[in-house]
Amino acid sequence: MEEETKREKKVFSVKCDSVLKRLDSNIEGLNTQQVEERLNQFGKNELKEQKKHGKLYKFFSQFKDIMIIILLVAAGVNTILAVVQQEYGDLVDVAIILTIVLLNAIVGYIQENKAEDALNTLKKLSQPFAKVRRNGTIQSIKTVDVVPGDIILLEAGDVCCADIRLIESASLQCDESSLTGESTQVNKDAIKILPEKTPLGDRVNMVFAGSVVTYGRGVGVVVATGMNTEMGKIAEMLNVTDNESTPIQQKLNKLGKIISVVIIFVALLIFLINVVVSSSDSVIDALMLSIAIAVAAIPESLPAVITVILSLGVSRMSKQKAIIRKMHAVETLGSCQVICSDKTGTLTQNKMTMQSIYVDNQILDCKVLDTNKHNLILTAMALCNDVSRGKENYVGDPTEIALVEYAMEMGVNKYIIEKQMLRVAELPFDSNRKMMTTFNKCGEEIIGYTKGAPDVLLDNCTKILLDGQIKSINDIDRKNILANLEILSSKGLRTLGVAYKPHKQDKYSLSDEQGLIFVGILGMRDPPREEVREAVEMCVSAGIKPVMITGDHILTAREIAREVGIFSDGDMVLTGAELDKLSDEKYKQIIDKVSVYARVSPENKVRIVDTWKELGKIVAMTGDGVNDAPSIKRADIGVGMGVTGTEVTKEVADMVLMDDNFATIVGAVKEGRKTYQNIKKVILFLFATNIVEVMS
Repeated sequence: MEEETKREKKVFSVKCDSVLKRLDSNIEGLNTQQVEERLNQFGKNELKEQKKHGKLYKFFSQFKDIMIIILLVAAGVNTILAVVQQEYGDLVDVAIILTIVLLNAIVGYIQENKAEDALNTLKKLSQPFAKVRRNGTIQSIKTVDVVPGDIILLEAGDVCCADIRLIESASLQCDESSLTGESTQVNKDAIKILPEKTPLGDRVNMVFAGSVVTYGRGVGVVVATGMNTEMGKIAEMLNVTDNESTPIQQKLNKLGKIISVVIIFVALLIFLINVVVSSSDSVIDALMLSIAIAVAAIPESLPAVITVILSLGVSRMSKQKAIIRKMHAVETLGSCQVICSDKTGTLTQNKMTMQSIYVDNQILDCKVLDTNKHNLILTAMALCNDVSRGKENYVGDPTEIALVEYAMEMGVNKYIIEKQMLRVAELPFDSNRKMMTTFNKCGEEIIGYTKGAPDVLLDNCTKILLDGQIKSINDIDRKNILANLEILSSKGLRTLGVAYKPHKQDKYSLSDEQGLIFVGILGMRDPPREEVREAVEMCVSAGIKPVMITGDHILTAREIAREVGIFSDGDMVLTGAELDKLSDEKYKQIIDKVSVYARVSPENKVRIVDTWKELGKIVAMTGDGVNDAPSIKRADIGVGMGVTGTEVTKEVADMVLMDDNFATIVGAVKEGRKTYQNIKKVILFLFATNIVEVMS
């Protein structure tokens, strides 16, 4: 059973009864003995972390850099020379060198400590208590005591503490954005049986640890706890993903080794020339001369100057809304060759907006809608939703907020019209019906306004509104509607059908959603940021490949990527499922042709980053959700979102964007390139002056 639970054995692709049987559980819950046995077998429901080094180790590990070792050797040699030659004024140089080394160590130590809190933040994504059914009664227990087989009760506001296979669901919606990267609420359905290869974001009969219940209620059986959950897999990746040295650190280490070899060779050569060729009378004098030349060759100020240059780069970037958490990230940005960017909020505005409306057998741009002629559809948009007014903005589902804002923009104010047409009843959205209906009183008449999935809603319509006239709907009308629905969907728009029906009775039931009058289809999306296209063009002209990686659907991802210039004809689009089927060798052959990835998992993102790195590219990775954290940590330069990003991604990121804007990344890359060039100039200058000293 333990092995089955670890893999979940595709619990989303079998019936609830089979899952309960496999877990040796039932709808009344586990008994006390079963709970104790499973706690011993599976352990506590908590995320575990690898053993970390102590603070003392972290501090002294800052001295492992080859340039720092050379400086320490130089300080030691200078001390010996000062004592032997009794020139104690030279100890000032020693004090300066040691101060430089110490300051570098302190800065590195502070930065490393700041980046270690990611897993602790991940642990906070669960609430302390959960409602479970045990021994046939409902109990509130600590989430760490939840075990596989427990029956969990979910309601709006709950943060899920484990991976759960739903047994019952009633209008259940969950926010899984931190886990899957998808920005919309997910409608859950316990009855669904899904194919075995269903991606994480499409497993509608599952609720995952760390996700938030936003609407409705549900009952489910726990199938995975702790490190066996999807969240646990991410924690595991954070544990095993090591921080690598940056390009400049690698180059400085290589340079340091070369300097060491050259210095030792020159010092030995000078010593031999003095002792053998010149027949020097004093071996000590020859040794002192060799040591003096070796010290002169060491660029003692190099680490300090590099730190100053990087600090100035950090300061300049902060003014451009890019906060650098790890100083060497400034230089890494300058070397960046691939930018893997999230879609929602980074390339787009993270705000659903009306784009097109299909009405009267034609698709209209929402900006040119005739408000008098099409007042009915605007009224339906304003009334058929549960949006409320907050202190500064609207509160509710992002899609419904988009409808209310558009109706308001077109002159139909939800809060005014609701007073004129009071809601007397409603049929809430249900994941089985895929529709929502509100009943509003208009004079002596009751009108039901319905919105929902266009294809489902169309099946419930017997009439259609065309040019203000109601007529019976026929097969030609249905074909036209479905054809235009396909056009809207192909543009990456999220669609909603709208219908209505007059009523007279005071009692309402699901049968009132039959015999509807079809009005139209609404097409909306999260539009791109205006400045992104120019930023993408700058990337391409600078030799940087921009890549979109998102949890959204493939059509939506491709259309947004095309609009901002990331995707063009001839480029490839891959889903996470398609990527899983590719061998490493085959993937390396096509990776440079892939511009868009959709429906990806955290493991997919890490693989994308690793493959680019194996091909010798310097990779930047952006993200805001928990699912992005492993790949952000794995990338050469990890970029977290300051506005919408979770604390986990901010903790592991090298850089945090205060405006979540792709254009800011491009600006930071530009600044990084300036910094990189400045460092190269400084290195050339220091070595030129040191060579002159040696020759003199």
